[in-house]
Parts: sequence; structure tokens; C-alpha cells
Amino acid sequence: MRYLLFALTILVFCTLVFPQTDSLNMKRIGVWETDTNEFIRSVIVNGNYLYVMLATYLLDESTLVAGPLKVIDISTPSSPEVIATITEVFDSVSSPELFAHYGNYLFFRIADKLGIMDISNIESPEWISVIDTVGHIRQVCAYSDGVDTYVVCGSGGVDDMTELRIINITDPESPELYWRYVPEEIPTDPPDIDLTEHNIGEIELKYPYLFLIERKNLEDDYEEYPWDPYTQWGYIQIRKFDLTDLSSPPIEWLSSDRGARIEGIASAISDNYLPIRFQEHHTTFGDNYYRCYLIVLSFSDSVFICEWEDYFLFYWPIQASGDTFFLRSETRIIGLRFNDCDIETLGYYAVESPKFTLSRDTIYDWNNHKISIITWIPGQIGDQGSLERKTDYRVYPSPIFSGNKMVLNETIDKTCNIIDISGRRMDKIFPGTREIDVDNYPAGVYFLVSQDKKVKIKFLVM
Repeated sequence: MRYLLFALTILVFCTLVFPQTDSLNMKRIGVWETDTNEFIRSVIVNGNYLYVMLATYLLDESTLVAGPLKVIDISTPSSPEVIATITEVFDSVSSPELFAHYGNYLFFRIADKLGIMDISNIESPEWISVIDTVGHIRQVCAYSDGVDTYVVCGSGGVDDMTELRIINITDPESPELYWRYVPEEIPTDPPDIDLTEHNIGEIELKYPYLFLIERKNLEDDYEEYPWDPYTQWGYIQIRKFDLTDLSSPPIEWLSSDRGARIEGIASAISDNYLPIRFQEHHTTFGDNYYRCYLIVLSFSDSVFICEWEDYFLFYWPIQASGDTFFLRSETRIIGLRFNDCDIETLGYYAVESPKFTLSRDTIYDWNNHKISIITWIPGQIGDQGSLERKTDYRVYPSPIFSGNKMVLNETIDKTCNIIDISGRRMDKIFPGTREIDVDNYPAGVYFLVSQDKKVKIKFLVM
């Protein structure tokens, strides 16, 4: 297993992107900024409109109040236009946070309640229902079975959901509980091992299926086994429910023993894949360290298909648009595409905050005061006007560490350029070269390309 993880780690090293200049296939095409005393709390995309929930500091700069809600027309991304500013509906509501939308409804978290707003008349929206939940809401999504409309609401503790409810909101003024799920307590074997946590980390909905991604953490008696470096370990469990027949048992998949405590979980969903990113917290004789993993399930057979260990990117959100996935690292939004056990890095963009949302071929990256509208060209890299598909590149088999050289299998007989992920030329390589000195290159992904395009190699410098 360790040799498999090492091989998979090398695969990730060869495909992930490290800090360089912004990729030419991701370009900022518009910006919208708040007033100086307003802060962005959440953003929802609905077609050509952004719904932006703001908060405002009072004059004493110590009290933050919710509102207003701004509706922004982004049909011309270079000139976003505010078409509505909604304030009065928040006068009697405590700190609402915009969470999701479906049809003519916006869904808000209001402390431990779910608020539903009708926006069929955007200039005069109104609250139509406020539903009690269990603890703070962590995730909301909605769907229709062709007859009735439902909202899926996950709530509970600050870190993870302890309860899931499906509520029929066909008549939103009289919502009815339709289905409820609470992670069950399960006995451990041997019995002296404690199940310390069993929560829902994420939910994903792709009608007619509902996926629950749960985490289970267990621990030994540390005083009895002080020599054991792994006193805690955990599992990832995935349950797939059929929304058309919730009385039937779900399809289940349980990860193998992870050997560490499972913490942050993030997921996304596409037409063919469900990638799940999670963080492991290892404790070895009092020392703590973290590792991040990405596992991917295929919908063709609903089973686990591949796994990567990632030492460079910490736990951040992941989102999907079609079959393109976007992962948020500390300073980059990274585009990924999966093909079974092949992971392809499509490009990245430097960002200013860990918050972003997607719609079609557009990324909305936002911080406290500004929303950047970013577009991309899927599956391509830029090269001064011409575009090459990255899948055409052969991957150099291992990372090249600083101070070492890239040694090719055979001598190059053509003039080649080395370009970075942005399309900027770093060097020219002449015929007769077999060893390439990359000691002065910043860490990142590069491409060796001959002028006739017959030599195309992707390599990683560390």
C-alpha cells in the first residue's frame, strides 16, 4: 500500500500546479466592489444575475448588521450593474446568510432556522416561510420530482451535520417534513474502542440520487497503548439514496482504515464523478501533522476508483462545472479533470480569498469587498494566441528537484521552447541537447515543446 501511495503521489506531483504567473486560460473579465462600509457575506449565481448578501458596520464600527441584498446584472461582465437593493425585508430578521437558490426561491440561514424568500418579483421580494432546523444549517439544496418541490437541509454542529431533513415546500407557506436521517450509532469491535464522532461531512444531490458523505472517528485507550502512534483513526462512508424510493436501503461504500483522525471534508459532483477531499490529522507521540487526500468515485458503477495523496494543498473547497472541477488552494483556484485514474491540471488563477462559486464557464471569486468574474477555456493552455490541448503532452516520469537536471530518453533533434503554465517562454533548447538545466526555474509545471509540435513533454520542477 505504501508503494502504491508513493506511485500515486508522484502522479499528483506531475499534474498539480504550483505558484507561477496567472494562467492565460483563466482571465478576469469583470469586477464588482462594495461600498467601503459594506462586507460581502455570501454570493449566489442565478443565470445572468448575482445575488450578493452584504453586511454593514454601524457608525461605531463595532456592530455588524445584516443587509442589504443586492441583485447585480452580469450579462455584460465587464460592466456589472446593480439593478435592485433590498433592505426592508431584513429589518426583523436576525443575521441571515444567503445559502442557495432554486427557481424563484432563495434560501437563507437564519441562526438555527431556514428562511425561504420569494424573488419572483425581484423589486419586492418577500419572506414566505421560516422553518425550524436542528442546530446551525451547513448545507442546503433543492430539487423537484416533477410534481412536488423539496429542500434538503443539513444542520447540526459547527463542524459537521448531525441531521438531514427533506422538506416538502410545494406550498412554501405550509412546509411538511418528508424524510429525516440521523447518523446511527454503531457498535465497535473490540468494544473498548470508542466511536468518538459520526457526522455527515457533505451532501451532494444529482437527481434522483442523494449522496451522504459521512466521517467516523474512533480511538483507542491511549493509557493502555502508549506505544501506539495512531491512537485515533477514521473512515469515510458514502451512502447513495434513491430519492424516488427512500424506503429502500442505500448503496454504501466504506473506506479502509485511514490510520488517522478524519477532519475537514469537501466534495463536488458532476455528470460522471464524485471527488471527495478530506484531511487527516495524525498524532505521533504528541506531535501533530496533517495530510490531504482526494478520492474519486465513478457513477458508472458507483464504486471507489482512485485515490491521490496530496502533500502540498491543504483542505479547501472543491466545486464542479460540468466535468471540470475546481479546487481552492491557499493562493490559487486550480482546474482539474479526471479520466479514471488520470488527473489533468487544466490551469489556475491567483485569487485573494478562499471563497468562490461557479456558473457554467465562469468563476466568481470574492473576498470582503470585491467580486472578480473569471472565465476559462476548458482543457487548454495558452501559447501567445495559439492553444494546445494539455492532454497531448507526455508527462516526464518524476519531479525534478532544485539543482538537478532533466535527462531525456534521447537527444533532441529539433529546436524546442520551454514554456510555463501561462504560455510564457522560459528558455530555448537547441538540437543535440539531452540534459536540460532547470536550476533557475521557480517551482511549477512546465512544457517542453518543439516548433513543429512533435515533441511535447510536461514536467514538474520542485
